[in-house]
Amino acid sequence: MNDISRADWVAHILTYEDVPFQHQGRNPAVGIDCPGPLILGARHFGIKPADFNVDGYLPQPDGSLQPILDEHLDRKPRAELALGDVVLNRFRLGKPQHIGIIVGEAFGQWIMLHASRRHGKAIRERIQYDRGFYQFVQGYNVPGVS
Repeated sequence: MNDISRADWVAHILTYEDVPFQHQGRNPAVGIDCPGPLILGARHFGIKPADFNVDGYLPQPDGSLQPILDEHLDRKPRAELALGDVVLNRFRLGKPQHIGIIVGEAFGQWIMLHASRRHGKAIRERIQYDRGFYQFVQGYNVPGVS
């Protein structure tokens, strides 16, 4: 597998902006959920096979996504986050159960693309660390993206 540039990875991830939200959706014409852009991007660039999927997790925060991310991605400290990295978030003080991908920076803060049930589609939103609805828990590097 060839290394994918962060710029190419992010450009592809941004093609999912405004796609409607659908729990466990993997078809941009119909809808995606928060792991959708990550899974579809990994398929697109050959990081994972075309039939690769992750499903069976609940829409309610139960912490089940973190072990899946730990299995397929490389943990990364918050201080080392970069464009194209994956961020695991929790809803307020709940268990970690929501992911986004860093697609930009504004005013010294990372911006993630994430598919949001709350917003009904994939949107760009500032990563929040200590307060707010989506709170950062863990960062990850996607193997093959550098």
